[in-house]
Amino acid sequence: MKKLLVLLFILNWAQLQAQWFSGKVKDKILNRPIPYAMVLYDAHTKIIYTDSLGNFSLPKDSLQNSDTLFIENIGYTTLAVPVATLTDNSTFYLEMEDNLLKPVFITSCKREKSFVINKRVGPIKQYVGPGPEYKLIILAKYENSAGKPGYIESFSVYLDEPDKIYALPLRLRWYEWDVMQQAPGKELTDTNLFVYPYKKGWNTFEIPPYTIFFPAQQLVLGVEFIYSPAYNAAFAALKTNKEKIAWYEDMRNRWVLGMQYVREKSDGAYYIVNNTAIQAYGQKVDRFYIRPAIKFSLAVCVEK
Repeated sequence: MKKLLVLLFILNWAQLQAQWFSGKVKDKILNRPIPYAMVLYDAHTKIIYTDSLGNFSLPKDSLQNSDTLFIENIGYTTLAVPVATLTDNSTFYLEMEDNLLKPVFITSCKREKSFVINKRVGPIKQYVGPGPEYKLIILAKYENSAGKPGYIESFSVYLDEPDKIYALPLRLRWYEWDVMQQAPGKELTDTNLFVYPYKKGWNTFEIPPYTIFFPAQQLVLGVEFIYSPAYNAAFAALKTNKEKIAWYEDMRNRWVLGMQYVREKSDGAYYIVNNTAIQAYGQKVDRFYIRPAIKFSLAVCVEK
């Protein structure tokens, strides 16, 4: 009887394993795993991220032979892989882009001064982050109150509640402000920069020197919600709608980002879902617009 039970367990385990397709994403030159690379599937409508070791898994019943996987990461060319050619436990290699943006360095500065940008953050409203299979970037314009260009030296983001189970990071992305269109313009992100908010309230992180250039007028900063394979697998394991609703309502599984009130529509939040076009979050809340509650410390070159 025990042998029969062991055999049944092995068969069930094998069937469970067969329901998933696993892969790994690496840098082609360095042969190193690429953490939090994006894997898009189902005609670009769904997305997952690799984990910190470059691994990812997809339920096989979500993959159609006519579909194509797209693997993307900042600084790398996109890799397209037809689903019909996939084999389990494959390794996918990404190549670095040749036209990477080069940062502009302040080289002749003898003295720098720190300025706090967006210092007075008003009342804060909750914003619950998305669930599995969605790539979401929330972005907004922040004015340079220093009046001079500089580099962000620290970044602070407000969480009403962090997720308490998965320790999910945010990826920072930045854009120019299109004055003519009065909207976010070309993306300037050239570096993978992650922060791991871990507590309720303000979370502050040092930024590597000369990484994010802040023009004299304004900069658009975006926060990208990262969801790990473990997070997606936990949701995929739920069988009923009741279980899924209960999982969504459990705030230990969800981001709760702080959003501040602003008066001008152009200062409000914008968003990008699954690599679609930038959209304005135009909804007013109590006569105000909202944007991510973010503060910066800006290093500016000053004269004697």
